[in-house]
Amino acid sequence: MADSVILGERLGLPDSLPAPWQAQDDEQHHWVWDRVHAPHQLTVLDYDFFSRFVDPGLRFAFQEYSLPFGYRSRRFWTRYYCHYDEGGVDPQNLPANLVLDTVAADLGARWHESWLPELKILTDYLFGLDLGSATNDELAVHLDGAVRRLRRAWELHFESTEASGRVWDWYFKLFSELFEGATPGDATKLLVGFPNMTTAAGQALWRLRDLAATIPVVAAAVQAHGPAADAVLPVLAAMPEAAPFLEGLQAYLLDYCRRPPYMTLCAETWHEDPTEVIAQLRDALAHPELNPERHRLALVSEREEALAIARAALRHHPQPVRAEFERLLALANSAMQYKEDHNFYIDFQLTAALRRVLVEIGKRLAAADTVEEDDDFHHLTIDEARAALMEQANSDL
Repeated sequence: MADSVILGERLGLPDSLPAPWQAQDDEQHHWVWDRVHAPHQLTVLDYDFFSRFVDPGLRFAFQEYSLPFGYRSRRFWTRYYCHYDEGGVDPQNLPANLVLDTVAADLGARWHESWLPELKILTDYLFGLDLGSATNDELAVHLDGAVRRLRRAWELHFESTEASGRVWDWYFKLFSELFEGATPGDATKLLVGFPNMTTAAGQALWRLRDLAATIPVVAAAVQAHGPAADAVLPVLAAMPEAAPFLEGLQAYLLDYCRRPPYMTLCAETWHEDPTEVIAQLRDALAHPELNPERHRLALVSEREEALAIARAALRHHPQPVRAEFERLLALANSAMQYKEDHNFYIDFQLTAALRRVLVEIGKRLAAADTVEEDDDFHHLTIDEARAALMEQANSDL
């Protein structure tokens, strides 16, 4: 009960609140609020997302690589708490692990030739589903298929993340050994400026900004009526001159904005509500000097300068040492790209693909008076939403 009181005090809850334990041994563990992956309060649905996909994906990787770690999570007072059991092993200094080390040493090829192609197949399939014309039975089948595919995606997530983490450990350890007094920040300077999905999105948005700037009425409308998308888009739709811009906007939303603002099934994606995109366009039109490609090229210049200095400092080392440095540097560059790209495809895009199915179910539940509002599916688990869809005539939630 003491731990329960401490957690309650941190959240400003009354002392009389009962212990939140969900299992008999919960009070025996040290629980940490995961503010990185779940800084917001979790609805019932979002915790179902974490416990159904994220947690099993992590445990899958532990088993895949025979890692002696344990993991469990709970939703205490609407917050996501986790307990991580290190099994007496320092995660930052793992002993040799043949399977994990083999995968990590081939990280770039694994990502581009195996993991990413599979993720794209999963994504294309889910976004290709015609949900609006599906019967309720068919929609339930689509939901089951989305759940299976997302479960596989999160297995891939942690299978690749553990390998990426191994690469970081190797690279930072060697860097600190070769360059006395070096910090992780010094090591990271050699990894910046490479293209990834995040930089690609920024460049695509800037091209859209340049297009808007060539059509004065579009630029003026975005500045005057934005950033709320529902305010500016009707204005643009009434302008014949805005047609090329709107076509470009739709392409951008399709390519880069099928994602929620954070890891959630309950917030609208930027494709559903482009307000965030319009806000970024307004800023870009007002500050043409903030071209992201100009910023990236500046980082490339800094990286090349730092790399030249590092190589010069190593020139008197034995050739095998210099070769190992170059090998791990290349692997770390792959890990840096992976860091951005796996978030784009798994954490955000595939999450949005599952949300798309649940949004359609929410509409049907509201139309049948099973729930009051379309988005009340936020308060149901995936299984409850499916059951309600199949039993609408007898359901009142």
